[in-house]
Amino acid sequence: MIRFFILLVLSVLVSCSTTDEPEPFTVISPVTMMELMEHSDDFILLDLRTTEEIAAGSVEGAAFLDYHLEDFAERLNAMDKGKTYGLYCGSGIRSNRAMQMMEEMGFSRVYDMEGGYNAYRESVANE
Repeated sequence: MIRFFILLVLSVLVSCSTTDEPEPFTVISPVTMMELMEHSDDFILLDLRTTEEIAAGSVEGAAFLDYHLEDFAERLNAMDKGKTYGLYCGSGIRSNRAMQMMEEMGFSRVYDMEGGYNAYRESVANE
């Protein structure tokens, strides 16, 4: 019985000590994305929308890389693969495709903002 109790306590301690960072190459909420950005020293937020879309508003601190550029893949591939990236576009389609590309290119940690800038505007920007 004591062994069972010790194993139970150890399993609870191990499960409580795991990191809150989501698995890489997953879709995460805008709130989680902003938390990662706030707490990570190597986090880069990439806005993949066009200049026309960006003119309507963007997330503060984001870098811009238009998904529709002819050399988009080459520009992605030239980025530091060891950094943590958060991606967003208007609704999540382009950023999800870019996340898949980055995984194939050998990036280590990339996240896609669920619902893109539209969801961000509705959930985070209105707080």
